[in-house]
Amino acid sequence: MNEEENKVSPNAQAGVKLDFSRAVARAGELWRGDVPLVRCFWIYFFAASFVLSFLSNSFNGAPGSLFHLLSVAWMGFMVMPVVRAAGKFDGDPMWSVLARVAAILAAVGVAASVPAILF
Repeated sequence: MNEEENKVSPNAQAGVKLDFSRAVARAGELWRGDVPLVRCFWIYFFAASFVLSFLSNSFNGAPGSLFHLLSVAWMGFMVMPVVRAAGKFDGDPMWSVLARVAAILAAVGVAASVPAILF
């Protein structure tokens, strides 16, 4: 082994493992609706959107605008995963319908907030 191969990256030294292939695989699972509806809706859709919205309201100026933009983008992305996961849900059909309605209403809200971002 030469000296170049023996070097350890700063991220590896700190115990940080960056695995973008895993993140891409998870995004693919979400997009296809392969994540169970409960986790897809409450964790990835509701909780993540809540945190991003909270952060956008907590900061003024550019940081607040950035978090608002991230919130809109995330909500826009998550509509299809929720709808697809709801279509694969094996439980009470009421939960499937309610999840779809919530996702569609969120999409309408996202569409309504786009002019606020642009202007």
